[in-house]
Amino acid sequence: MNINSKNAWVYSLKNESTTKYIHHFFCTCGHSFTQKTAINQSFAPDISCPQCQNSTFVDTDEFKQGQLLEDSIQIQYGIKLFENQTLWGADIYIDFPVYFQKNKVVLQSKKLLHIHMYKSIDYTHFRAYKLVYYPYVSSTYGFKIWTKQSKLDLAAINALSSFIMKHKNKTIAWINNEDLSDISSSKKLLCLHYFIKKSHLKEFNFYYWDMVLLQNYTKEYNSELKMLDFIVNHRKEKSVKRAFYTSYKNAIKCKYYNPHSDFVFARTIDDPNILEKLLSLELKVKQSLFTDANYLEGMALLKFLKEHYTEKQIAKLFVQELSLYKKKRQYWEDILRMIQKDNAFSELEQYFFKHKLTVENLHDEIIRVLHIAEFSSWNNSVFHYEKSLLMTQGKYDDMIFKLPVSAYELSLWSKLLHNCMFAYAENIERGSSIIFAVFKKEKLCYALELSEGKIMQAKAVSNQSIPQEDMKRIRAWYQKYLTYLP
Repeated sequence: MNINSKNAWVYSLKNESTTKYIHHFFCTCGHSFTQKTAINQSFAPDISCPQCQNSTFVDTDEFKQGQLLEDSIQIQYGIKLFENQTLWGADIYIDFPVYFQKNKVVLQSKKLLHIHMYKSIDYTHFRAYKLVYYPYVSSTYGFKIWTKQSKLDLAAINALSSFIMKHKNKTIAWINNEDLSDISSSKKLLCLHYFIKKSHLKEFNFYYWDMVLLQNYTKEYNSELKMLDFIVNHRKEKSVKRAFYTSYKNAIKCKYYNPHSDFVFARTIDDPNILEKLLSLELKVKQSLFTDANYLEGMALLKFLKEHYTEKQIAKLFVQELSLYKKKRQYWEDILRMIQKDNAFSELEQYFFKHKLTVENLHDEIIRVLHIAEFSSWNNSVFHYEKSLLMTQGKYDDMIFKLPVSAYELSLWSKLLHNCMFAYAENIERGSSIIFAVFKKEKLCYALELSEGKIMQAKAVSNQSIPQEDMKRIRAWYQKYLTYLP
């Protein structure tokens, strides 16, 4: 049975009895007709619909094979929306010509994509929503519809998010269209899913908070004001609260709030005047200092530094150095990586030597302390490599590539490059990482970490980026000698 199509199609079929071609036309006006052509003319004739005079038809074979169509031809898809007790859903389909029997061609509705989102936290698990593709329009013939699936995805997401907003359940009934107006189309379902999973939260600004571990506290502090009071450690000083809330309002205007720096500073800095300065740091600086992955270690580091320095000296690290010099933030990121090492703070307690507090000095002192601990644990262990790997050492272009002979040599390289390369001794011994030092004119310039068959890291002094031209030569060396690595 024929059905009206959103697209005008032509389906060409060879008549086995006459060996001529029959072209089946399906117009958007609902009219269908056929046209025969000569034996050697398999392509459809240039013809118009007798009823509406439309002359633009999509060739079924070209569409099946993924050939590019003219820009003037826009494929139209249908969307069916639905809901039941457990989910909201949408199906994207297309009315497509298929061979039926005895040279008969009919239009059939074929599903291309399905999307759904569950209504309850019991079903949400890890994914906000699920997309299911149906790439084959006909399992009998097994041809694939070549479509821009990303375009279909977006159409389905847009349609489903609009549908959900019209059919909200109790959990998200408080969300209105104005709340979603600033959310990009591709993220609206993620936003709705967030509040389905966090059903105890009823204020939209929480969607802009970037946190995982701290999210657990929202069950106790389930309003925006309560949670903010918790982040700032229930501090009562007016200057502190004014600086904190002003900074927060500016963050919300930018649709992004990372609470970890505020959380750390409010729990480690006692002097309200110093805390006010730290809470008032430029947003893009403050919100990059600590993350969900390192804020606990960062808080422990500041408490450790307070045993050796004043709060004013500690604040200078952030106010005068990290705020003004982007390069120094690389040192800071490296510091936070190093102190995540097991027993890092017990080793600092044992070996730390007080220098003038700067980001570079702190970075180098932590390296020195961890070197001592690492070196003593390895007892100058000698590394062993396969012969094929040893053969990759030597000169390439103007560079010399060298493997570390021992933990001691690795430790020396780490000191020269001001990085935490020494911490890879155990990985080298296990064979999970390969470290190469790169020399130019007999001077150690770069370090490479190879793992999983690729260059995982390539850094210069203090974890700075390697110049582009030198990086090209390093990649060329890798392609020549080391692409065989598993």
